[in-house]
Amino acid sequence: MKHLVIKNIGPLASVDISLNRINLIIGPQSTGKSCILKIASFCAWLEKSIGLGQLKEANVWNQIVEEHLIGFHNLEGYTSKESYFAYETDTMKFSYSFKDHSFVFEWKEGRWDYKRNKIAYIVAERNILSVVPNWYEMNFPNNSIRNFLKEWQNARNYSKGRTALPILNMGVKYDYDSQSGVDKIMLEDGTEMKLQNVSSGLQSLVPLFVLIDFITKGIFTLDMRSVKDIEGNITKYDHSDIYLEEPEENLFPETQHDLVNWLAELLNGERKHSLFIATHSPYIMSAFNNLVQAGDIIEESPGKEDDVRRIIGGNRAIKYDDVTAFAITDGTVHSIKDDELRLISPSELDTASDKISEVFNQLIQL
Repeated sequence: MKHLVIKNIGPLASVDISLNRINLIIGPQSTGKSCILKIASFCAWLEKSIGLGQLKEANVWNQIVEEHLIGFHNLEGYTSKESYFAYETDTMKFSYSFKDHSFVFEWKEGRWDYKRNKIAYIVAERNILSVVPNWYEMNFPNNSIRNFLKEWQNARNYSKGRTALPILNMGVKYDYDSQSGVDKIMLEDGTEMKLQNVSSGLQSLVPLFVLIDFITKGIFTLDMRSVKDIEGNITKYDHSDIYLEEPEENLFPETQHDLVNWLAELLNGERKHSLFIATHSPYIMSAFNNLVQAGDIIEESPGKEDDVRRIIGGNRAIKYDDVTAFAITDGTVHSIKDDELRLISPSELDTASDKISEVFNQLIQL
């Protein structure tokens, strides 16, 4: 299990969390959810770069932090001399102090068991593909948005000439016309529309869906024979690690539920992909909770697996022990898993609804 510590970065005062295959964090806007996601993604990238022997000189660490964390993830102004982060896995552990720019590194016993991962950071600004139709002509700085656009280009190139990709159960498909460079949405009646002309929900969902489909399936079907076999399992991708901002963006609650079901099916595939979501939505959390409940029923009563799958719609059950769930308030993070119920704590999921209900109850008593 991975361990992440963050101190005094942006709105985050003190964060100390263990990460699993599926990680969920919920909280109000501007509380630091994406900040945690960005630092976790950077640390995973740094582990990969060190593990593959791409970073060897100790005198470049400060530059690496400035370029690949602060610059890449748009965190300028978030740090001070009191800022600090630390990261530990079975492979290595390292920490960085902004006070004296000191980087401390140590190999762990599992250093030779490292498996090469595909790291994908899916930004909340993904509808830039529709808002700025000529995005491919613009000169973006080297940051997470530019990287997302690069990943998107890889995904749409992969889809070129393939069968149009159905988007959840929405009755629409995605297709890429490489001749015109146009992303098309195909409706059930055969109508074709440009991505920038469809609903805001599809403009947010389609890039997310197509890109995740590519990085969990497509990249593992590409011809890798040109990659030299140097050290066995580190020369090819073993799995993908997905860092996803606000999957609920512009989506109706029922569509959020369908998206979670689709993500769970990917996570239950043959490869051990991981997922880290930052969200405002209690619907996203509740949808995961249903699948955790399904996993517990199967674990306790294997004979009920067929009935569970019929109810949840397929191979979507999630093991409780594969999930971490957090809420963030006042710069600190706390777990919202209930080990007794073996669920994400229902009382933590939607505090906004509790406040709204309290006002309603006061009103009807007048």
